[in-house]
Amino acid sequence: MRARIITGFLIGVVYVSLYFTAYTIVFPIAWSVLCLIGLFEMFRCIGVVNNSILTTPFYLLGFVLPYIIYYCEELHNWELGFLIALFFVMFLCFLGSILFRNHIELTQITTAYTTGIYIIIGFALMQAIIQFTGGRYLWAFGILGTIATDVFALFTGMLFGKHKLAPEISPKKTVEGSIGGSIFGVAAVMIFAYIIAAIDPTIHVRTLRLVVCSILIVIAAQVGDLLMSLIKRHYGIKDYGKILPGHGGILDRCDSHLAVALLLFGYNQLWPIFELVP
Repeated sequence: MRARIITGFLIGVVYVSLYFTAYTIVFPIAWSVLCLIGLFEMFRCIGVVNNSILTTPFYLLGFVLPYIIYYCEELHNWELGFLIALFFVMFLCFLGSILFRNHIELTQITTAYTTGIYIIIGFALMQAIIQFTGGRYLWAFGILGTIATDVFALFTGMLFGKHKLAPEISPKKTVEGSIGGSIFGVAAVMIFAYIIAAIDPTIHVRTLRLVVCSILIVIAAQVGDLLMSLIKRHYGIKDYGKILPGHGGILDRCDSHLAVALLLFGYNQLWPIFELVP
């Protein structure tokens, strides 16, 4: 527990540092590095980490995409290039299934593709979220919402948990913990949003959109967590790695963040939360 608390504090320091460097080159560097580690953890989990022909395209795409988004911020043309890259990686996966059909299972190749692309998109959209009006605040929403949901789900589950949420996937999670984490997660996002609105006179918060988004954040956070836990259970491992003492690997810590990044990007394309004050 001591290692978990210390590591959690250091992770918090990193998050705060990223918040204040959101519009600098530090931001894409962080997501690029974390994406590479996350891909390595996933490929090791599913047993393809040593197949460089299969994994290298994912590493290359995961490495460069945050920088592409950063440098194309004003052009907003990175989406088309990313789509082309997705089809290229898909082609290489199919090619790998032919070349290595006697050495690697087709299910491993398809799992590598789906999980690899999910990880790449999730970390890349951490960078892309910054492009929106109030982008740094949106990014902070995602981080704060997932942390609050996770922490308070743990505490309320320990105090009141009686009914298992998904025992075959995550034995310690309870329905009561999920409800408690959701309530506190929504509250944390709402409070932070109005603190931002109070201290930044250039930003206007759309209340209804914020409420809906905060609810979706806590749902996405828990679904993302369970998704990564499902993969771990299928392959019989407890954690994706040991790089974060007391927490596991990067994917163990960022599982919820990836799902929330996807949500925030799509949601704010359709229904922006922040508007500039005229």
